[in-house]
Amino acid sequence: MTGTSSFQPKKARTGPKEGKLKTKRDPNAPGPHSAKSCRELLQMMPKGFSPLAANGLTAVYQFEVSGSEDFTAHLSIDGQTCTYVDGPADRPDVIIKTPADVWLAISKGEMNGQLAFMTRKFKVEGNPGLVLKLPDLFPR
Repeated sequence: MTGTSSFQPKKARTGPKEGKLKTKRDPNAPGPHSAKSCRELLQMMPKGFSPLAANGLTAVYQFEVSGSEDFTAHLSIDGQTCTYVDGPADRPDVIIKTPADVWLAISKGEMNGQLAFMTRKFKVEGNPGLVLKLPDLFPR
């Protein structure tokens, strides 16, 4: 055997990376950013769902909303789909207890979600790691 190497440099990619395709959203199209209430926001969230970011995730996010609105609802994520359901879930993976105005402000980018959590503007029960996934699952 000689001292030569069989190293072959990788070919450069010429197209977009798989799974990294970005679509431009119409800022005037109805969606979560245009919600007037927290219930409306949660109902619209499946429209802003990013199936690529879910990457096979199965989770139930329950929202217990208080303040100017008082209701419980949940989002069920199962791989490539997200569904809004009125009422509590049988077995939520995470429960977010929040005043309506706080969650609306976070979703519209008017309030920092991590800071709001650290200053106890909303509470989380269950798997807090799922809350950290929300910005990727529902990009603005």
